[in-house]
Amino acid sequence: MTPDEPNAVKLERFVFDAMGQATRPAILEVERTEEFAPIKNATGIDSAESSKQLQSDLYGTWLERAGVTIPRRADGHVDAAIEISPLTASVAADLQGMALPESIASGSVLAL
Repeated sequence: MTPDEPNAVKLERFVFDAMGQATRPAILEVERTEEFAPIKNATGIDSAESSKQLQSDLYGTWLERAGVTIPRRADGHVDAAIEISPLTASVAADLQGMALPESIASGSVLAL
């Protein structure tokens, strides 16, 4: 079904909204590129597409640290779709010693 006009409401909360309720809050400072790839919009910035690219960039960097050759576009972004399950690795160092491909082809899809 395609509506004739917008028929939804976007609801969102921020972690800061709950800070007043916390009895012992803790704040962590992290690298945005390693910890934050939000999906808030249908297209453009903070969309599923941009989140997928940010995650592929992160996992591509992890694989490069493990010795895998990763294709990159002229803008520096990884030119492949890469997903690494947290059951496989939760940090780059977890990939050390694993059986990994020597390289990834441009435009390919890799799920580990």
